[in-house]
Amino acid sequence: MKVLRILVLLTALIGIFSAPAFCADGRRLLDNLYVSQGKLPINDLVADIETYTPIDKADGSSSLSLASKDKLIFKKPNKLKIDSIISDPGGSLDGKQMTIIRDGVNCWLYVSAGQYPVKKKPDEPSSTLDLPPHIQVYPQDADNVVTITGKETIDKTPVTVVKISDKSGSESTTVWIDTKRWVPVKQEKVMTDAKSKGKVTKVVNYKDFRQLKDGRWFPFTFEIQIDGKTNRVVVYKAISVNVGVDDNIFEPMKKFVK
Repeated sequence: MKVLRILVLLTALIGIFSAPAFCADGRRLLDNLYVSQGKLPINDLVADIETYTPIDKADGSSSLSLASKDKLIFKKPNKLKIDSIISDPGGSLDGKQMTIIRDGVNCWLYVSAGQYPVKKKPDEPSSTLDLPPHIQVYPQDADNVVTITGKETIDKTPVTVVKISDKSGSESTTVWIDTKRWVPVKQEKVMTDAKSKGKVTKVVNYKDFRQLKDGRWFPFTFEIQIDGKTNRVVVYKAISVNVGVDDNIFEPMKKFVK
């Protein structure tokens, strides 16, 4: 019995001392994303992107159709502005401009066909799927539990799996990381839907990895699925990082410029 008690005690101690280190290792992997050979982390980013959505055909198949052309501007830790030109041939919004501004506190939506702003609401502390994980972050993220859950292979690429659980337990995120290029290969978010209160699973597969001018790697194609069905595809056409984005870009607009 004495030996058994000692074994139980040792097991508990191993768990106590290894769990924080394991968590620290998980955070280290996230912090190393998009950083290579002494490069600075991504502090700001400007990108031209295109968004495509699936269109169902009569034969049961589907094809991707251009939904918008966007200018995305980001600044650490969570400021974001997206200017979109909507593509909706034959529709009332075709060619119209839409702007979303998030400053970490509030979120504004402007549309060139309506009053300005069309909508204002608190900025939800959840990163956009138009950016890869662990670029846009919020103060609440510091309380997340981050653990390494194992290693896998995706499309012949060895990856380390990191799980992130928020303090409330309402959302968990899993990121599959290629530690050679320091890029995410896949992300899965499981969250509670605000309306139905049920669970929603959002999966992003990252593809078309390219080296930027400063040598860091970045995914140029995001395939986004919601509950197993393709929702949209985001394609980066051009990107610049750490260019010195001004804070005033994220101020609410006094007048919408068409």
